[in-house]
Amino acid sequence: MRVLTSSVLIMEAIVLLLAIPVAVVAGGQPAAAGWLFAALALVCAVLPGMFTRPYFVAMGWALQVAIIATGVLAPMMFVLGAIFTALWWTALRLGRKAEAGRPAA
Repeated sequence: MRVLTSSVLIMEAIVLLLAIPVAVVAGGQPAAAGWLFAALALVCAVLPGMFTRPYFVAMGWALQVAIIATGVLAPMMFVLGAIFTALWWTALRLGRKAEAGRPAA
């Protein structure tokens, strides 16, 4: 599960960083919007390091909700947030299934 969820979060961080010029320059949002996208990207990049913590999955879900909410600043983020939320759910589901099928060491 660690590889799948980490992959989703890192790709999400890249998309958030690429959304900064779209929101600030093309969308005409204030610079604070760019800082918000950067902060969310940082959380996406740091969260895989917290995989062993009990709140990892809950933090991932909260992050997905926050990213969907950025659609207010850049409407395409509604779509991208929904796609990454589906990928997050799939990564959790398939990761748990793979761990359940793995023999105990």
